[in-house]
Amino acid sequence: MQSKGSLGSVVAGVIAIFMVLICAFYLSFTAVTNHYEKKAAEYAAAEAAKDNNSPDTRRVAYSDYIKNIANEKVYLGYTFNEVQKLAVGLGLDLKGGMNVTLQVSVPDILRSMANADGNPYFNQAMANADSIAKINKSADYIDLFCNEYRKLDPQGDLSVVFRDQVKRGESFDAVKNSLRQEVKDRVSSSTNVLRTRIDAFGVVAPNIQELEKDGQILLELPGVKEHERVRELLKSNANLEFYETVPFNDIAGALQQLDNTLRADSTGNGKGLFDYFLQVGNPRNMIGVGAAAETARDTIDALLASPAAKRILPSNVKLAWEFKPEVVQINDSVRGKRNLAIYQMVALKTTNGKPALSGDVITTATSDYDAMQGGNYVSMNMKPEAARQWARITAANIEKQVAIVLDDHVYSAPRVNSVIEGGRSQITGDFTTDEAKDLANVLKSGKMAAKVDIISDTVIGPSLGEQAIHDGLWSFIIALVLLMVFMCIIYGPIPGLIANVALIFNIFFTFGILASFQAVLTLSGIAGIVLALGMAVDANVLIYERAKEELRAGKSVRTAIQDGYSNAFSAIFDSNLTSIITGVILLLFGTGPIKGFATTLIIGIICSFFTAVYLTRLIYLLGAKTKPFENLTFSTPISAKMFQNAHFNFLGARKVSFTVVGIMVVVVLISFFARGLNQGIDFSGGRNYVV
Repeated sequence: MQSKGSLGSVVAGVIAIFMVLICAFYLSFTAVTNHYEKKAAEYAAAEAAKDNNSPDTRRVAYSDYIKNIANEKVYLGYTFNEVQKLAVGLGLDLKGGMNVTLQVSVPDILRSMANADGNPYFNQAMANADSIAKINKSADYIDLFCNEYRKLDPQGDLSVVFRDQVKRGESFDAVKNSLRQEVKDRVSSSTNVLRTRIDAFGVVAPNIQELEKDGQILLELPGVKEHERVRELLKSNANLEFYETVPFNDIAGALQQLDNTLRADSTGNGKGLFDYFLQVGNPRNMIGVGAAAETARDTIDALLASPAAKRILPSNVKLAWEFKPEVVQINDSVRGKRNLAIYQMVALKTTNGKPALSGDVITTATSDYDAMQGGNYVSMNMKPEAARQWARITAANIEKQVAIVLDDHVYSAPRVNSVIEGGRSQITGDFTTDEAKDLANVLKSGKMAAKVDIISDTVIGPSLGEQAIHDGLWSFIIALVLLMVFMCIIYGPIPGLIANVALIFNIFFTFGILASFQAVLTLSGIAGIVLALGMAVDANVLIYERAKEELRAGKSVRTAIQDGYSNAFSAIFDSNLTSIITGVILLLFGTGPIKGFATTLIIGIICSFFTAVYLTRLIYLLGAKTKPFENLTFSTPISAKMFQNAHFNFLGARKVSFTVVGIMVVVVLISFFARGLNQGIDFSGGRNYVV
């Protein structure tokens, strides 16, 4: 038995050494990340001091510092971006960031699936469902549409309308279920697209999950500071299209006729289309229709969507705004000289309302900088068949412009100088580095299943996270110190210190494993770690109490320790196993903070079992022949007589009193726990942290 125990302790020692090295390696990334983030904060503070401690200056300076070192190798050949991703991240409740709820347009998905040309009931049912959904926001859109369609056409066959998704002749309920599943699948596809975009953006450990309500997606993005850039990234549908263009002179007459018609319209205000443009035509751009301020764009769009515009303008022409405005200086009679952003509108040529080539043919996209031209650009490659189509399109438009349109905004309209073969093209447009990078990421991630709207957008400041870190850290320290003091007071200095060493290794291993998983630490995760620490001490308590019993039976210290470990093993194993099973159940069926709590609890229990049962035994084995270990009693003057010869008459006269006291204790504990949940954990947000 002794040789087996010695061999087991040696194996435990080897495992411990490997775990120390591995955990130290992964935790080192957290230390390096903190070092550079501290330097960034110091730089930002210095820059802000030059500008009256402006918070905007501080934020921009911090962001610039991080961007400048993002791709530099800062540690063991790893870039700062890679080091940051390998560090233990902090969750939204600790670090701050963005909490965004997105709504994927279910009506758009239904329209894309339907084969309803010439079917008057489909559009009317969609319109009715839209009206009801605006009033009853919690209603299921699939149910609304199907019910409205049945009202309009009681004998109608929905399987004909959605014949590409369902079998012909399927029942009404079967079609409804198929539509709901198809919507769910497309929302999942959009979720994957969003995850790819966010990963490419560089958010460390984001939380992305589909909510129960159809079409809604929750995103939690810890540490995000460029909020507007993230919003644009999330809203982009990635609907890339390539259009031939129409010179302004070819449609100038139709536009002038529309302008005159709008002026003569008695229901209008006497203004024509051109009154809302700051400039009509563009001498530097053949396809430029005109330029307008941001405030006039919606009015112009409404005029171009009017019945008069549809009647007068050519059906094969589509007017679209350029993505990026031109900033010009104007003289304002009130405000003097000021900068004004104006947007250019260009004319695109369509074929039956469609572009010359759809953009879902893109295989790869990268951003780069052209030193010769002095600007950023995006390169993209196409699928083979699309490359052949692209060659035909460019051949037919030599010395003309071809527009590259993303989400109905013209990103660039380069002039075709020669036939482009092989499917490799470039998008230019006076991009910044971030704009070019984001555009490439959007194109690589693919097209969204439908339009996405931001229905809830909360920016969580870092001050709340700092307070949470402060409170969580102090609760952790207090729990650790109390446990260490308890073990030394009850079992003596040497056994207490050995248990405390195991406790420290337990914490080290737990955080090392979390770092290796690239996990995110939250308040609920800290709670799981604290509970695991208590359970780690519990294992040593069982071992020491069994060793005391063996000593009272007259055995030597070495034999008592050996038997204490052997006899307590089954109880420790059983208690840890049942706790892990509970943690696994919470992990599988829990949501939000419950999952984070369960994850750290499971990792902590496994680490505590190893450190309490094997690591402490190794220490006793190494010190077994030294004099201090030969005189161990596993007790102190305070605990020597504790619980010996104690008799409690639980079934006697005090039965009622003990019952009342027990009930009161339970009530107090439940109240305390409920109060802690109410103050420390918010279940309403549907969060799904890793830890």
